[in-house]
Amino acid sequence: MQKMSVSDARQASAVGKAIKLEGWVRTRRDSKGGFSFIELNDGSCQGNVQILADGKLANYETVIKKLNVGASLSIIGVFPATTPEVTSLWPPISLVAHSL
Repeated sequence: MQKMSVSDARQASAVGKAIKLEGWVRTRRDSKGGFSFIELNDGSCQGNVQILADGKLANYETVIKKLNVGASLSIIGVFPATTPEVTSLWPPISLVAHSL
């Protein structure tokens, strides 16, 4: 696992790698489907990385669903490899979180 900045994580070279991101929550949106989207920024660039936090994570109900804007996070996850059509929508759609 490699620690990356948000700026580096937004590059095509991040796809398929297990990475660690650290930063602050810009937004959090909860889905009725049992998952949340978290926008993370660390100040390394203007853009954010979208995190997909599945409801199956151990701390989903107790921590993730209670995150506020400005909360600091350390996230381990992977940008899944996708089809060329989806990869052309850069930056990648979501970093799939393995732990928060």
